[in-house]
Amino acid sequence: MLATVATVGLTKSDMFSDKAISEFANKQRQQDNYAYTSKVVMLGTGITEGECLYLKREHPQWREAVELLIQKLQDIQQENDADTLVLRDFHTHDQELFEVFYGNSFIRKRGPDSYRFENVQRYRSEQYFADLKWKKRKHWRESIGAHEQKFNFQVAATLDKQELHQAYTLYTNVQKSSLEINTYALPFKLFQYCNCNDDWEFLKIYSKDTFELAAMGLCYRTSMAYIPLIVGMDYRYQDAGIYRVALDQALHRSYSLGYDLGGLGIGAGFEMYRIGAV
Repeated sequence: MLATVATVGLTKSDMFSDKAISEFANKQRQQDNYAYTSKVVMLGTGITEGECLYLKREHPQWREAVELLIQKLQDIQQENDADTLVLRDFHTHDQELFEVFYGNSFIRKRGPDSYRFENVQRYRSEQYFADLKWKKRKHWRESIGAHEQKFNFQVAATLDKQELHQAYTLYTNVQKSSLEINTYALPFKLFQYCNCNDDWEFLKIYSKDTFELAAMGLCYRTSMAYIPLIVGMDYRYQDAGIYRVALDQALHRSYSLGYDLGGLGIGAGFEMYRIGAV
């Protein structure tokens, strides 16, 4: 009737706050790394977004099943002395489910927008460019097309030890500078796990001038979509449009694997919107 995954962990209380608030909190964390931190029990994990609750709504007792889930999560919250319980990633129109949550004293809060690219097989086609408004076409041409020849691209199922550490360093570059979604760094052991799991792969982007690794994407392949979940960048290549080139390559890889859907996740929404994501 019901199945889900939940995570207990530390999150920054300003994860989705305004930039000025996160800047202030990060300064305080230079003296105390866990300042303005909450222990949270949440549905989903720290690297996933989207629906994480399977619920058989046709069953006449689905509401009772949700009530049992909430009771179990509250037990986990108490056992771990957690500050907050978060039920996340539900569609705004699901009023029946929200009524159950309201009855258990939950407060509703809008989450960040999530983006995806539909009909990936159209990407870079004549029809794709024809459908883009002229400002978006100009942006693609100047911000992606004009820079892609500066880089070489590779796909790897696994990385050697040195490359894996390089990839993690590029990720922490982004994690430390990103205030739109202010998080603690994911553990290196997650990269080690993904490096030996067939469902994950690495996109590698090298500078043709310096032969250095300029960016990487840690990407997950489902039966329906190709999802670049984690990105890492060397900000010395920012003027060469490295993030946009990485985004382009993720979609190009999705296209080459035959997917129709590319999951792009949350964050940098304006960049995704400008290339046609919804």
